[in-house]
Amino acid sequence: MITVHIESGICGLETEVRVCRMQSKRVAIAIKSDCEQVMSLEGQLRKIEMMEVIKNPINKNPIYEKAGKCNLHSSCPVPCGIIKAAEVELGLALMKDVGIAFQNDKQVADDAT
Repeated sequence: MITVHIESGICGLETEVRVCRMQSKRVAIAIKSDCEQVMSLEGQLRKIEMMEVIKNPINKNPIYEKAGKCNLHSSCPVPCGIIKAAEVELGLALMKDVGIAFQNDKQVADDAT
């Protein structure tokens, strides 16, 4: 079983995703979140097939489509975290943390204008 902890940013809402392989090409998903929209997504993602995890392009991926129907914010990192955890549990990717780091480049931007 793989567990990921997702801190979504300025909203301050945290999510824990647990992914457990059920069969060679299927995983079970359990989500605990402070976010109502993410919890509504949990009800639609109890089981995910491998093809749903790797479906491209991103706007056709069923996980992102369901996230959209649950009104997740477009920059919410939870769908990506779900996919990353499922990829690892299915043996499609290695476990490696991801991140988004901000820096204020106002001085550089001011100099460019």
